[in-house]
Amino acid sequence: MASNIGLSVPFKNFLPVTGTAALPFTLYFLTLSGRIVYHRVKTHQYMGQNIETKNQPKDAAKNKIVRQEDDPLNLAIRAHQNFLDNVPLAFILLITAELNGGSRKVLTYVMSALFAFRLAHVEYGLYGPDNASLGRPCIEEKEALPILKACHDAGINFYDTANGYSNGTSEIILGKAIKQFHWRRSNLVIATKLWAPVGHEPDSNPLSLSIDDREAGGYINEFGLSRKHIFDSVDASLERLGLEYIDLLQIHRFDPATSPRETMEALHDVVKSGKVRYIGASSMWAHQLLEYQYTARLHGWTEFISMQNLHNATYREEEREMIPCKLPPLTVHILQPVNAEANLLPQALKKFGMGMIPWSPVAMGFLTRPHAQFLDSERGTSMNGTFMGQAWTDTDKKINEEIEEIAKERGVSMAVISIAWSLSKPFMTSPIIGMSKVERVREAVEAVNFVLTEGEVERIDGLYVPKKTIGFQ
Repeated sequence: MASNIGLSVPFKNFLPVTGTAALPFTLYFLTLSGRIVYHRVKTHQYMGQNIETKNQPKDAAKNKIVRQEDDPLNLAIRAHQNFLDNVPLAFILLITAELNGGSRKVLTYVMSALFAFRLAHVEYGLYGPDNASLGRPCIEEKEALPILKACHDAGINFYDTANGYSNGTSEIILGKAIKQFHWRRSNLVIATKLWAPVGHEPDSNPLSLSIDDREAGGYINEFGLSRKHIFDSVDASLERLGLEYIDLLQIHRFDPATSPRETMEALHDVVKSGKVRYIGASSMWAHQLLEYQYTARLHGWTEFISMQNLHNATYREEEREMIPCKLPPLTVHILQPVNAEANLLPQALKKFGMGMIPWSPVAMGFLTRPHAQFLDSERGTSMNGTFMGQAWTDTDKKINEEIEEIAKERGVSMAVISIAWSLSKPFMTSPIIGMSKVERVREAVEAVNFVLTEGEVERIDGLYVPKKTIGFQ
């Protein structure tokens, strides 16, 4: 077993930006997004179609990129890159974990450059246990506890939950598992989230209410990212978990009603109080994440170390947002390409040394069985043929069929292929996998050691078609 390892990060390079030097960063917040719209953009080529912008120069038909050294977008992106050049990349540690039955598997434990704890390359998400209040199939405590034990026995040490999952019941179940099975606290990475209101009654769902209705219903100051709500939420989560501290506290969404300064200072203070070790973020636009991060950096406060966003074979829009990659269907021409070879936007997570721990890597089960079977299943029926409100497309079904075909060729389950595909991505840290049966745990561990060929990955990747964002506005 590897010993604890710490990593020194050159924070001396992270100096506050003031005066005229702050201008590029201000402009950056306004311009950085995977969907940049800028008045000097020449042409967008989206799925092979040229979409002309409104304010084009007279030579727009030539489809050339015009470079101007004093262009504010160019200056902003160059300044951002220069500022972050010294952030080291994440690296990987390998250790072995004993599985029931005597077989040995190698689990990958990853460590980000900005934090020094080790976590399994797959983690268990407790969204499902006792989540009936959200109208989806759930598993009860008596079913969840054996799954949690199987995860721990297999070497999975990262458990993700949230205060809003089943109005806190998910945190209670996780806390019971830790106590009942006598797990060693120092080996665990316990992550939870705040932002959403927690229902006063077990079957209530205040998240579905408008802000006015929440306040009228007695939830005033019980949602969002205000200092008061952050402090109250941390104390409530610790009580439900039965723990003295949270390893990773994540903000569930961006809060437009609270200033980033108030939020980041409050998060910094709960870290300094000892109740929280690290902080992370969840689904939001890249410019929102960067506003939070720069606010913390400029004041010397604790920064986010992770991003929990949606990513799977049927939803890859984060590859245009947080982690811009070479995604063939979309090319955006801007005045000055950030990367002359790939014409990419800055990779926000990589540049900040942040880990990516995406939710729903198997699309809530859609990628674990043939789509016809899934849509007829209890889970598929409860989702009304949609994923987070968006109907499954013909392309989604083609991706499902391709994964099914590869699974047959390799003699493994579709879940193994789907998780292995996720792990094949160089920007991946540890996908969050929800499991409703003990057998699913073995599939998750098997996927860690299962390597897809480049051709197999391309067969899945090549089918993807861009879609609307899911999970945040």
